[in-house]
Amino acid sequence: MPVRKGKQSADPRAAVIDEYGELERRIALLGPVVARRDALRAQILGWYESHPAAEPATLYGSQYQLDISPREFKRSIADMAAVYRLFGQKRFLQFCQFPLGVIDSQVKPGDQVFLTRERLGARRVTAVPRAAPARAA
Repeated sequence: MPVRKGKQSADPRAAVIDEYGELERRIALLGPVVARRDALRAQILGWYESHPAAEPATLYGSQYQLDISPREFKRSIADMAAVYRLFGQKRFLQFCQFPLGVIDSQVKPGDQVFLTRERLGARRVTAVPRAAPARAA
């Protein structure tokens, strides 16, 4: 149940709610810093696009050293037909996952009768200030 602006909450969870809201406010202020860090990370990793995948690298600035890790291992199925033969049709279909984006690009929405849609995903929490945030002393 929403609390009206200007009224104190009798909810015993109010301290947690207020702490969460304050942390959200402070994190939002870091948005430009995080975006700049991400842009620099992309630029730095771009320097190592053709670097041997198994080799690490080290970069030196005047104040920091950056360690670039080897590329992570990624596994994928190289022969889906072999998996089908190994598992058989029933077990293969039991575990098979198909990208919904591919279905969306290939099958008209009206023909997607084999898909379901339920509200099972995550919830979002949005902090809405009730008053101007208190200034830190």
